[in-house]
Amino acid sequence: MSKYGKIRRTKSLYKKKKSGFRRVLETAVFVVVAFGIGFVGFTIAQTVIHYTPAVNSGGDGTEATASDNTLDNTDNTGDNTGDTPDSTGDTANPVPATGGLAVYPPSSVLSSILSSAEALSEYAAVAESDGYEALVIELKDDEGRLLYASAIEGIAGDEEVIAGGLTAAEIADAVRAAGLRPVARINTLKDHIPPVKRQDVAYRIAGSEWMWLDNVPGIGKRWANPFLQGTADYIGEVVEELYAAGFAEVILANAVFPPFKREDFGLLSPHITNTHTRFAALGDFVNAVSGRVPEGDILLEIAVSDLSEGEVPVGTAEVLRNKEPSVSISGVAAVFTVQDLGARNADTGEFEGIPAAVKAGLRLAVEHGGGLEVIPLLDLDAGADEAVRREVIAAFEANGYEKYIIRG
Repeated sequence: MSKYGKIRRTKSLYKKKKSGFRRVLETAVFVVVAFGIGFVGFTIAQTVIHYTPAVNSGGDGTEATASDNTLDNTDNTGDNTGDTPDSTGDTANPVPATGGLAVYPPSSVLSSILSSAEALSEYAAVAESDGYEALVIELKDDEGRLLYASAIEGIAGDEEVIAGGLTAAEIADAVRAAGLRPVARINTLKDHIPPVKRQDVAYRIAGSEWMWLDNVPGIGKRWANPFLQGTADYIGEVVEELYAAGFAEVILANAVFPPFKREDFGLLSPHITNTHTRFAALGDFVNAVSGRVPEGDILLEIAVSDLSEGEVPVGTAEVLRNKEPSVSISGVAAVFTVQDLGARNADTGEFEGIPAAVKAGLRLAVEHGGGLEVIPLLDLDAGADEAVRREVIAAFEANGYEKYIIRG
């Protein structure tokens, strides 16, 4: 059994912040100057559908299912019910918060702090001195690049996929040496590179071996398909590698379908766009990945903007459509961005009603989370002033959440 707890068990993941977040960012600026070595990446971009052989198809180009244990495909379009906290109460969290805080470096400094073990150690040491207990590091971006030197068979040494020089173990060791717990964040289905390298994870035109591309103007891209066993195998291998390297938790981000257009419905297999099978496939995918590390702690990242009053979850939260937990994970990281913090005053440009907006978002996360632990994640990667940051953190704590993640 993992010392971090069983699946769905409340964990003391982080400890109370002792001082301001600003010191970490100020030091990050120094790190950027001292270790300004960026990753060399690339973007797979094409404007036409390419013909490639299917590795994991049934021979006729149709998709294999990710699991024989498909979730119940009954209609879950009704309101979620069950024991949820009173929205007028002092807390929106059904599980007692145990205190804590994690820091998640913004994209502006990520490549610099991962450029060397020394740069990472310095950043982590400053974060630890400010009272943080965990450091969240993105190690698989939304293009599909691994930001560390992976040893996964078929991926190791591939410069198109691997965009990092440090191994996962070197990253985890540097963070632990500074006194923090390393937490990895990986993008899952929003993944445009492995579908090229591992043909068993790509969407395909129904009844053919032609890969489907999304409708991004001029640069149509591939996506990883949750209906395919190969997709779960690949992401599962990444998760296994990170846990073996010493990461305490893994956050699964963008477990989501592409933004299908109307014309795509006639190109893809019906079950891919069917309301009853979509969220079941996402649940099977997440369970297959978490099943690779049954004693590990896995969080599912969702956007609070994908949750609505009286509506079923969509987008990043679609996997939570069942009224009861159908995913074997530890909890959900509920992401708040600047757009989720309420309206701005037309004259001053300042936010109005941050406490109410945060409280409403947390309540929705609990309502749709089906009893899973909710950990708020404030993502200000696009930038916001310190006063906004402080007010959001105060709102988290006022609602009973002393365990949260801060980015930006």
